[in-house]
Amino acid sequence: MDVVSTSWAKQVHSTNSATVLRRKFKSLRHDLKIWSKGISKLSVAIENSNKALNEIDTLEDKRPLSTPEHNFRRVLKAHILRLLKYQQIYWKK
Repeated sequence: MDVVSTSWAKQVHSTNSATVLRRKFKSLRHDLKIWSKGISKLSVAIENSNKALNEIDTLEDKRPLSTPEHNFRRVLKAHILRLLKYQQIYWKK
């Protein structure tokens, strides 16, 4: 919503109301395209985090994890859940 409100609030210089509306929509479309390119980084972050978690799980199968490794695994799981929540919020909108 911040992208939409910022884009819509931009000044458009024209006396014709149809031209003003067309330029605002064109600007909004451009800004939303730029914004949407940042969303794909979310899926890359989720994928990379899942790979790291898989590596830790493989390590855990071979030997018991040390305390720092176990803490990192717990923090990583929380991070993945937070990223998945962000992705869910994005797709709801």
